[in-house]
Amino acid sequence: MYTQRTHAWFMILGLVAAAAANVPGTTNTNCGCGYYDSSTKELFTDSIIVYFNETDVLPQDDFVADSYEHHYEKGWNTQYRQGATPDNVGIGNSSSTAEQPLPQSLELYCNVTTPQHLVVGGAVRTARRDIIYGTFRTMFRPSQKWYGGSALSMMYAFNETESWQIDQINPDEPSDAWVSMIYRDQFPDRDLGVNFTILEADNIQAWNYTEFRVDWTEKELRYYVGGRLFRSVSTSKLGRPPQTPGTMFLRHWSTGNFFATQGPPAARSMANVAWVRMFFNSSTNGGTHNVGMSSDCRIEDACSVDNMALRGSSSYATESLIDWSQAPGNGGSKIAPKVIAITSISATVLLLLYTFIRRVHWGEVRVPAIPGKKHEHKTPYEQWQQLVGEESRNQSPNASAIFEYPESIATSPWMSPFNRTRASSTEDLTFNMIAKSRGASVLSLHKLGGENESPATSNDTVVDAKSRGASVLSLHRLGEKNESPATSNDTVVESPNASKAAPINTDQSVALTRLEKKDRQLQADDEINFVPQPEHQMPSMDEKTKNEGLVSVKPLPATTRTPVGLPEAKKRVDYLAGLVALSSLLVTGIHFCLTFSGAAINPGAYVHYQSEIWARKTVTSYLLNLNWIGPFLMTSTRFLVSNYLRTGSLRNVAEKTVQRPFRLLIPISAIAMLEYFLMDSGATNWLQYLPSVTWSAWPFTNVPDNFGYFLSEILQLAYLIPNAAPQITFNYCTGVLWTIPVQLQGSWLTLLGTIMVREIKTPWKRFVFYAWCIFLHWYALSWGSYFYLAIMLTDLDITYKWKTYLYTHALVYYPLIIACVLLSFGGLGLDFATQWTNVNYAAFEYGVHPDALTALPILQTPTFSYPQYFIPKLNGLVFSVAFQALVELSPLVQKAFSFKLLQYVFPHIFTIYLIHGFIFWSLGSMICVHLNMLAVPYWLNILIVAIVCYTCLALSLPILTPIVETLGKNVTKNIWQHAWETPAPRRPTLYPFPTDLLEIRKVSSAEESVTGANGDEERGAVAGAVAGAVATNSSAKPTFECGWCGKMNLQEGRRLALVVYGDAA
Repeated sequence: MYTQRTHAWFMILGLVAAAAANVPGTTNTNCGCGYYDSSTKELFTDSIIVYFNETDVLPQDDFVADSYEHHYEKGWNTQYRQGATPDNVGIGNSSSTAEQPLPQSLELYCNVTTPQHLVVGGAVRTARRDIIYGTFRTMFRPSQKWYGGSALSMMYAFNETESWQIDQINPDEPSDAWVSMIYRDQFPDRDLGVNFTILEADNIQAWNYTEFRVDWTEKELRYYVGGRLFRSVSTSKLGRPPQTPGTMFLRHWSTGNFFATQGPPAARSMANVAWVRMFFNSSTNGGTHNVGMSSDCRIEDACSVDNMALRGSSSYATESLIDWSQAPGNGGSKIAPKVIAITSISATVLLLLYTFIRRVHWGEVRVPAIPGKKHEHKTPYEQWQQLVGEESRNQSPNASAIFEYPESIATSPWMSPFNRTRASSTEDLTFNMIAKSRGASVLSLHKLGGENESPATSNDTVVDAKSRGASVLSLHRLGEKNESPATSNDTVVESPNASKAAPINTDQSVALTRLEKKDRQLQADDEINFVPQPEHQMPSMDEKTKNEGLVSVKPLPATTRTPVGLPEAKKRVDYLAGLVALSSLLVTGIHFCLTFSGAAINPGAYVHYQSEIWARKTVTSYLLNLNWIGPFLMTSTRFLVSNYLRTGSLRNVAEKTVQRPFRLLIPISAIAMLEYFLMDSGATNWLQYLPSVTWSAWPFTNVPDNFGYFLSEILQLAYLIPNAAPQITFNYCTGVLWTIPVQLQGSWLTLLGTIMVREIKTPWKRFVFYAWCIFLHWYALSWGSYFYLAIMLTDLDITYKWKTYLYTHALVYYPLIIACVLLSFGGLGLDFATQWTNVNYAAFEYGVHPDALTALPILQTPTFSYPQYFIPKLNGLVFSVAFQALVELSPLVQKAFSFKLLQYVFPHIFTIYLIHGFIFWSLGSMICVHLNMLAVPYWLNILIVAIVCYTCLALSLPILTPIVETLGKNVTKNIWQHAWETPAPRRPTLYPFPTDLLEIRKVSSAEESVTGANGDEERGAVAGAVAGAVATNSSAKPTFECGWCGKMNLQEGRRLALVVYGDAA
């Protein structure tokens, strides 16, 4: 029935064509007033009309057989490139048979793919390149069923954004055949088209010859199939239609896009074009219908575009064969902006270089050589210590003094807030002081009490121990080794209740004053950190001294002495730092391979070289395995819970709870916003072309629809409960942020679990609890099994000291080490076995777990498949705990992970985690596509890309890591500090001075001359009162009184005297 109807249609069409040749008024020469479309009320000036059953050759004035070979294609799933050759274009009826005779048509062929993923099809284009607006109609027949994987298209294109097309798509499965209707650079979504089954329901036989039509006006695009409108795009809805003159194409093509053509075809396929009828305007006459027409033309005189008897094409000038180009605008001179930009950039670069050069230590500190004495290499601190020690022995025989800090100073608003905090909060704080000289003999302390205040005696040192924030600082004898900061006898410090003042050692006071004056004359070169004493080194009060009102300061052991001026070295477990650094580098390697060499990791991916298959079957199963995320999670868990297991202080849990969300989300938000800005600026534009070069469809990212969506995605990271992929994975390069909800939600589980574990005192009960929690989390497909195993390993180390036991019991130690090695290789070896046997063992393990919707084993549900990347796997769990235990117990492995390169990488792991994907998908994709355009061999291509990308990543670390650490660690530390510490009391701006202090000082010169003598007398009274209070020091809060300032304590009087009277005080 279908064949008879088609044959009858073309027989009638042939008769009409034959009759039209002898009927006057039906040729193009009789349409001088243009062509009128009654449906759109548009008038067009030019036409191209070709019936391929009326010609044996392609009309050269109208169409050109296209020949090209694309170096890349656009599309996230486009893994093949297009090509065309005139050999795939012909006119005939080769598909006609005796049983099914068909008329002659334009035949466009599509070949099978080449090993280089090039699919050569057939295409023709209009010779004219000045086509703008019009109605474009053609009659198509797709390739035969089951030949599949290709599309027959009528399209207009000037560039990617100025284009539209209608495609008759015949995919691998005939039931999925459909017609797409897209414009500009839209993704071929099924919503932007219609399926063949729907067309057949409307009595449109899409598998047969069917008319396709597109009406293109300045304000609208309309798509028709079989005479019925299926899609309309107007300016007010989705943006303006194309407005640039271009070229029309007829193509039979395939790119292997899974969401469009699929394929490519397994055998050479053919599609047919019966005729083409195009009515349009030309850009050479301004793109309007009234240019070139007679002034007395009327609408009634124009030819109708619906007249099937029209034949021939409009004549055109040579300019119509040239690509249209935008006329350059008169933007004025651009020299001034260029000069300003170059000057600003140059100044910025020079200033940054100058700062960098000044901050870098280019060499060691050298000591002048002494004749006749062998030079001995010493560190800068040892040289400084030697110089200070010599002067201190010569000029200050007793430097073991403790200075006085009155309570009024400790509680005054001028004191640092560090001195007013809780005693337990000072353990992480450091004080900064500037030594006046590299050879300074005594570190000068800020004289907060006044200029003339001297240190206490060498034997009995007076200290106000009542003040809560008072600091006790001792001057160490730096010149002598192995000497305690305190003397052999306890230094007695008088309490606030003592009624006697301590005697002043005049000689020592003069010596120290002389040294301090000398210090002021020397240039300050060194910045020295002053470390507060730990709690066990602070002054202690025993029963005897408490009754006597004295405080006893115990001498420190020589082995615990910390040199004055240098911070205590923070202990870091280097091998754990190396393990985390290695895990982060391997994760970047996984993402690089998934982007540029998918066959090295994924079975079934397209292969460039056989070496990719061998790599997947050997090393990548162990090194580039997603299970390396396990050691990363377990090591971070150890750092999270170790302090609480060691001390049992809930303050540590509270601190981690407050800091954890901000520590993760603040830097992530900053880097994600940076990527948002760069992606919106076009930094990742080349990523859409990458799959056609790498043959990997794994990379995908998109700019958020608006900033509100971006904020929603950031907030989702804080509240999403695994297992699930957060929405931001589709708007962030490599989607690596899926681990953030795992880490964040796992933190609460870890902290609560650690509190419960520490309360279980009986060892066997504690480990039964571990086993039960690990089993339940594994069965529930929860990442909690990783966290509980990490807590258990940390507990074994800190609480039960298992290393000490194992190192002394070889019969237990070595079998355990061997078991850890075997389980580590076995955990990753399961994926290794999958590559050789093609059996997904991980999928069968996944099938054992319950389905959340039906409560049945997943193996018995339709959703059974290989688990998603964000779902934990048993082999990953086994590998993680075994490898973590191996690193904890084996000195050989610890030495390997203490490698210096890994120690350098460790401080930058968070930056690497956040930024590596953007570098791969922006810079890497651009380089890869452009090198492919130069026909560079692919192995050399990805080698160059890897070198450039990792070099760029390394160079970005010194810039981005300080920003990430400032936003993450420092800001969160301040958040915790403000949450924990009691804020300072609110004081008036002029406290402790009277509010009318400034008004009092506004005395006229006449009044000053009159009251000068009285002023001198008042100044003398204040100075005398202050001096008397200093000399007598008869109470804890000595007071004095002047005529206009009233009664105040000693400290306030000192400061008032300095402010009001200056040096005369």
